[in-house]
Amino acid sequence: MRYLSYLIFLSLFFFQACRQRSLVNENFSFNPDSSRDYSITLTKQSGASSEKVNMNLKLLRSVDSLYLLKLTFGGTRIVRPPVSIAIKGITKIYRLDILPSKQTSEDNTFQFIYYLRGLTKGQSLDIWINRKGSVLEVNGFEKLIDSVAVLSGSDKKEVRYLLKDEVGEKIFADNLNQLFSIAPNHKEALGDSWIRDITLTNKAPVKLSNMYAINKISGDSLFVKLSSSISGWASENATTPFMEGRGEGEIIVSKSTGVPYSYNFSTHTKTRIDSTINSESFFATVR
Repeated sequence: MRYLSYLIFLSLFFFQACRQRSLVNENFSFNPDSSRDYSITLTKQSGASSEKVNMNLKLLRSVDSLYLLKLTFGGTRIVRPPVSIAIKGITKIYRLDILPSKQTSEDNTFQFIYYLRGLTKGQSLDIWINRKGSVLEVNGFEKLIDSVAVLSGSDKKEVRYLLKDEVGEKIFADNLNQLFSIAPNHKEALGDSWIRDITLTNKAPVKLSNMYAINKISGDSLFVKLSSSISGWASENATTPFMEGRGEGEIIVSKSTGVPYSYNFSTHTKTRIDSTINSESFFATVR
């Protein structure tokens, strides 16, 4: 009996030791490296349409477990199917990707917004993020609008209206919340899972209930499976969602910084009113 108890003790000790070696760290959290400039490529795809944005992210300072980062826009590549419009029996086809000159863009009113997107290269936003990777505040959009309006020789109000859903505070808060709201800011180990609720607010509120599970640990890399329940709401006070769906993804994230190396997430949703089915993909790499 004493020998059996001894074996049980050894087994429990060995299990605990293995678990300790499998721990991510004492506090798995978003903690970006101040010595690095992070290069981010973010790609969104829906059907035949896609958008790829290159960005640079640099930690400026940390204050009381909050991080101020500077996000600088790089090149943008947008692909949209052409639009055909018939006016008085004459059909005209409009392309919807970026053109290099304002003169060409003025000839195509549908394309002007993408010309303005091209002028955001080198412009920046300031982002405040906490240790759970949640975006608290985005600043600098008005300064960006001032610069783009001058570069394009366009009215500032028009530029603001056209770009607010492209590079505004809300859309990039949504993008970065998806990308960085992974680490739970507490101890985790191989096989553990946790849930993070994220609300995208750029348009009608979309709620993501994300479950993350650590499938593998290799060096500084955590291989995480993402499963999401998705619901869209007409307003914050709505009682019934107008859209529901699921999402699945795979993430490789740094266990020391909470910054992902790669993020692949695909969603499939269906609206209640007309049963429209929509599939979208959200990809990102961080180097």
